[in-house]
Amino acid sequence: MNQKRISLRECRILVVLVVMVLSAASLFAKARTQRLEGTVKTIGSDSVTIETKAHQVLNVKITNATKFFKQKKASSLSEMKTGDHVVFQAIPSSDTASKATPSAANTQKDSLSLGLSFTAVQASY
Repeated sequence: MNQKRISLRECRILVVLVVMVLSAASLFAKARTQRLEGTVKTIGSDSVTIETKAHQVLNVKITNATKFFKQKKASSLSEMKTGDHVVFQAIPSSDTASKATPSAANTQKDSLSLGLSFTAVQASY
């Protein structure tokens, strides 16, 4: 009987630890995303170029995992049009082939002006 209680206790501890690890991983993944907002300038088969209010031109990579929402309803890349206002949740990457071109007026050294590229997780427009 004592061995069953120990294994049950160990099992509960293991479950709690697994839940904690998964929660931490989820929070870390959400913290890595960055909000990119702007007007759609061009739409390619695997990317969208937007211009921010600060006149920065950013290229956002689109993958099969990117989720699209138009007015809070499921949508797709093919429904997006140039001129649409869009908000991307995107993960920065150090891809040097980025088309990010910061405005001369914006000398702030953040990830938008360092020439990083972005991979979209979600797009709302």
